[in-house]
Amino acid sequence: MTEAEAVESATAFWDLFATMLSVYLSATTGYLIAAYLVGQKLTFSQSFTVSGLYVVFASLSAYAAIGFALRGVDYVAIMMEHRPDAIFYGRPEAVLPLGAVLFVGIVASLKFMWDVRHPKSAMR
Repeated sequence: MTEAEAVESATAFWDLFATMLSVYLSATTGYLIAAYLVGQKLTFSQSFTVSGLYVVFASLSAYAAIGFALRGVDYVAIMMEHRPDAIFYGRPEAVLPLGAVLFVGIVASLKFMWDVRHPKSAMR
């Protein structure tokens, strides 16, 4: 693979990563806003449905983002072979901690919904 092909492939996968990260952030923001505005008014089945859909959608978005980032890292490694003296971003050490942050974001969002729906237990 030539350096130009590696650059093009890395760019494509990092673009996909950024897109999926945007989808994750949009879903999380929407869920948090909905939880804040109407969470207390939702029935159990409604909150279960909304939360379940959020978990599935956010998890798939996070999974795809991490997958695309790892694939982008593969192409960065190829680029580094062509130009070992250059500085490249997209190290594999950064991808897995990012995945942990995204997972914690999902759990924290669910906790936020719980606190909105159970305000007395959140005051402890």
